[in-house]
Amino acid sequence: MQAHKILLLILFALSLSSTLISFNIFYTVFDVNNYLTSFNKEHVYRIYPDANSRLNNILNFFLNNEDLAASYFNYKEALHLNDVKDLINVLYKFLYFNILIFSLIFLIILKDLKLLSTGLIITGALILSIFIVASFIPFNNIFLWFHLTFFKNNLWLMNKTDSLILLFPLRFFQKTFQQILVNIISLTIFIIGTGLVIKFNGLRA
Repeated sequence: MQAHKILLLILFALSLSSTLISFNIFYTVFDVNNYLTSFNKEHVYRIYPDANSRLNNILNFFLNNEDLAASYFNYKEALHLNDVKDLINVLYKFLYFNILIFSLIFLIILKDLKLLSTGLIITGALILSIFIVASFIPFNNIFLWFHLTFFKNNLWLMNKTDSLILLFPLRFFQKTFQQILVNIISLTIFIIGTGLVIKFNGLRA
């Protein structure tokens, strides 16, 4: 295979996999139903009857629609939420950068269906490999590595009585991570299937 085709495949696989993963994370962050389900399962409303208002305050803060309410969160929590907001903004830019790269590469590869099918299959295999490995790592380790990697301070280490801990216990993040896994694996199977269909049709042509 020619060097430029190999480069296109690499860029295609990296941009598409990055787009799928970052989009699913971004979508999950703003999936209100995910939070409400957790509030019910974790009996959060017994502690905070106004949990929905607190959640809306956080999400609106992330969207630059309002400031955090001092009556809801202490100073340390507010600082951490600001760090999370910064991370979400980076994710947003990362998502759209990868969408742009993927769109450009896709338009080029679309002229070569054999290359397109190979790219889809490689992308699917790459994502599946990442998440199969991740599924064998204890979630506590993933949670720790994530915070040590993406946060430059220890503000995420909070007291058990802090509002954020009571609203979003570790089980919430574990269930959310599992849901992201399911969503991405489902999309990945579809991508691999599409690649195989294109390849099969190409062989028949």
